Amino acid sequence: MPKNNERFDVQTKSYWTLFASGYEATIRDNNTGKEYYGSGSTPKLARDSAWKKVPSKDRP
Repeated sequence: MPKNNERFDVQTKSYWTLFASGYEATIRDNNTGKEYYGSGSTPKLARDSAWKKVPSKDRP
């Protein structure tokens, strides 16, 4: 899946706590304003998790 295009904005952040670490991804649909979230142990897994939540008819 593409990282960014005119319709979608994708952000990936890392986090670390005493008990866990990983990545969180946010995909924002600029046409509808909806945001989809995902998390994973790598940036790619976090983005893939978030893209799975975007309705298939809206995915690029």
